[in-house]
Amino acid sequence: MENKNKSNNSTSMAPFLYTEDYLMYDSFLGVLSFFIVTVNTLVLFVFIYKPQIRTKTNCLLASLAASDLSMGLFGIPMYIGSVVTNISWLLITSGMVYRFIAVSTMCHILAITVERYVFIIHPMNYVNVVKRGRLYGLIACIWIFSLSFAVIQLAWIDVTDFYSATETKVMGGIIYHSVGVTVCFVCPFLAMTFIYAKMFSVIHRQVSEIRRQHIATESQNYCPIYAELRAISVFATMLAIFAFCWVTWYISVFEQYLKYYDRKFSFNISEDGYLVIDFLRFCTSLVNPLLYIYIKKDFRNAFSSVFRCKTRFSRQGSSSYRSQGTTHLYDTQYTTCTYEDTKC
Repeated sequence: MENKNKSNNSTSMAPFLYTEDYLMYDSFLGVLSFFIVTVNTLVLFVFIYKPQIRTKTNCLLASLAASDLSMGLFGIPMYIGSVVTNISWLLITSGMVYRFIAVSTMCHILAITVERYVFIIHPMNYVNVVKRGRLYGLIACIWIFSLSFAVIQLAWIDVTDFYSATETKVMGGIIYHSVGVTVCFVCPFLAMTFIYAKMFSVIHRQVSEIRRQHIATESQNYCPIYAELRAISVFATMLAIFAFCWVTWYISVFEQYLKYYDRKFSFNISEDGYLVIDFLRFCTSLVNPLLYIYIKKDFRNAFSSVFRCKTRFSRQGSSSYRSQGTTHLYDTQYTTCTYEDTKC
């Protein structure tokens, strides 16, 4: 699968020859794309439908879901299209989508981490520091920066002749990729590793202090602490999975550029290895929403409430229609959902 990986990363290669061997793999990617679109759309729907979960943290998660949605809508379809057709603009565009997702995801996780850090370490200043206006401005900056960083590659890439390689083209790619790895991956990752270590340390100290005061384990004093512990555990897991899945992609890109100077240079990544690298980076856009749907309590409760409401809507609507006619059906449906919403 080496050539298939090159189609999105290299500046010098022969056009990829698509064979039936890749049909099943791309079929799995198509299924993955469907689930990415479905799950992230559900996250955005619940976020809009349930005002009570529109917390500051969840605003950032909703923005991340919108970013992940682009992988299912554009990234994977363009990836499959590019390796099937070898069309230059598809190859280049799919590469820019990957870069956008890589930068956007890291920036979103960094923003969420800093927001939680202020809440846990400086709770008295949280309201004054983390304001919704600033948060929306930060989200806008993340999107603008991520898009700009992805599109800037067009300054040295020839859209009409993707397969050619020049010294300027390769050197520009190496510098760009090196800056991207440093600024948008390594530095944020190291900073967040320190921040999460600090937050876990503070929470551990708070729990220890409560225990020293001989407060029973069932005490409500533990509830907010454990809630925060669960929340930052979710985000730390997201960071770890993202770093694991994307670091191999960064390595594979470096390999393709370095081969321009030394054809024998190789990290000894097998054909199957490239398949795994491709699949892993796509999977993060599905893993992210699943993590905060199933582990983050407010999202999980909101999802349960929405689908419980829809189920009652369907059941009572059907019963009302059979017994009292269409006019009463609408009254019953409205009352049921309104009551369900007030409970959430």
